Amino acid sequence: MDVEEIVPDAELARLHKIGVRGVRINVSPIHPPEAGLAEKLLVRSERLEAHCAELDWHLSQTPGFADAAPMARALLETAPDRILWGSDYPHLSFTDQVGAVELFSLLGSWAANDATRQAVLVRNPARLFGF
Repeated sequence: MDVEEIVPDAELARLHKIGVRGVRINVSPIHPPEAGLAEKLLVRSERLEAHCAELDWHLSQTPGFADAAPMARALLETAPDRILWGSDYPHLSFTDQVGAVELFSLLGSWAANDATRQAVLVRNPARLFGF
């Protein structure tokens, strides 16, 4: 869920009650170049990090998405027939930080075996989209 860094505590409590356990800082992939954007996002990230820490929520900000790995693995182990791979290609917001190949490679490290990867990449999308 993407929220503003000034989100009221009452809203965070409501979201927590309905099962939200993390936030993401989202920048539109068609966002025009903007001087100082990185600095603004860093301030936003730091403010949200404090809120997330209070609620024991996830804010996936570590290099290589290491903080997301345990949840990704748990989802893949629990419901491999319900997961799809989505790349958000072409990652225009952060192409200088993370590439499509690096993101795709994460699936290989998170999915325990070939059968799981086959389900996520082939069987599940084919069933969902009817092809």
